[in-house]
Formats: sequence, structure tokens, C-alpha cells
Amino acid sequence: MVFTEELVKVLKNFSTINPMIEVNLGQAGVVGVKSEINTPIAFYDLDGTDKEIPEFRLYDLSNFLQLYDEMSKVKNFNILFDNERYLTLKADGQSIKYYYAGKTFFIDQVTGKPKTPSKIKQLPSIMASFKITSEALKRISKMSDLLSHEHLTIEIENKKVTAIVDDITTTGQNDFKMELGENTMDNNFSDRISFSFSNLKLIDDYDYSVYIIEGKVAAKFDAIQNPRLTYIVASNKI
Repeated sequence: MVFTEELVKVLKNFSTINPMIEVNLGQAGVVGVKSEINTPIAFYDLDGTDKEIPEFRLYDLSNFLQLYDEMSKVKNFNILFDNERYLTLKADGQSIKYYYAGKTFFIDQVTGKPKTPSKIKQLPSIMASFKITSEALKRISKMSDLLSHEHLTIEIENKKVTAIVDDITTTGQNDFKMELGENTMDNNFSDRISFSFSNLKLIDDYDYSVYIIEGKVAAKFDAIQNPRLTYIVASNKI
């Protein structure tokens, strides 16, 4: 079989969060990844032919994807999952044997818990929700680079939602503001929540539905054009 184009795109994004990844763990149909500091967390629900992928672990996803890209250029490319210890990238007259990582690499030696996340079935209450477009994400990222600011603050006041590129650690700094729309929830929530750009590793080709979690501890980003893709990003203290 061959990975779908959409799955490869997601895996490349996940490799920027953590190169250690578990695919289809427990045959649950989910790819999950989290950074070494536990945020962000990301999930992708496998579908269609992707669900035929067996459970496996990779220690260096970035390296694997480089080899995948190179081998996929050759005629009759295929991935064989016919050995419990490794997969094979095979094409006309060429092949790469790529060994799976052992389970011990994915266990935290201090806590004894898995390093990869389980799919969160139910989140705490949602305090606010809004949409952010791909165009807005790219604009905000560009302004972060130009201003050399590390933080994105979301301000919600009287239902109006504004994105602010700033530095929450200092005062008197230049900033950038962009109106995103309105809080779609019927409440009087007014507050600010801040995120580090280093944790906002979203695929910026998609629009997102954003949900602010109770207590402002994090936000959930659901990709609108790819409903199987979800990120949970922890917030900063303001």
C-alpha cells in the first residue's frame, strides 16, 4: 500500500512536533503525537485505506519521510508491512528496510507513562469559540517574524475576537492586531488567552474552529477542511 497524500502531509507536520511517533496504536485508527514538553498535542483519525496500516512506531519520523519522498519517485513504489520488525519501502529494483522503534523508546523513564497521547474523548467545558482562517494564520505568522514577537494573544471582548501579536513578558512593545470575528457562544465571556508561536505548529493551509477550554488552560483547534485533524495547545499565563 501507499500512504495517502493527506496522511503524508499530516505526518510531515507531526514530525515538527516530535519525530517519535506511534501510528494506529492498538489498531484504534488514530495517529497521536505530543512534544517533549507535552504541548502541543495532535491527533489524526485514520480513514479508508489508511486504517489498513498496522500498529508501528518510528524513532525518527523526519528521516523516514525523507526516504519515503525519495523512494516514492520511483516507478511501482509500495510500502510492505509484511514483517513485525520492520517495513519495506519498495520500488523497481530498489528497496529500503526500515526498522520499527522499540516500545521502550516511547515510555517516560521517570513516570513510566507513554510519551505519545491517547485520544481525548471528552474535553472540559468550552468558554468561547471562533474561527480563524488560513489567510489569517499566515498573516499572523508573518507579523510574528517581522516584529520578532513570540506570543499570540487572543482577546475576546463583547463577543468580538481579536488576535494580537505581542510579547507578554514586557511592556511598551510594538504589536499587531487583527480582527477574527465573533465568539459564537451565547455567553458574556470577556478575557485574554496567550499562546507561544513555538507551540502553534498548525498546518496553515486549513481554516480552524477554535475552542477555548475552561480555565483558559488550553485551546482546541479543529481543522475545518480536514475534520480528522485536531490540535490541543496549552496557553501561557498572563
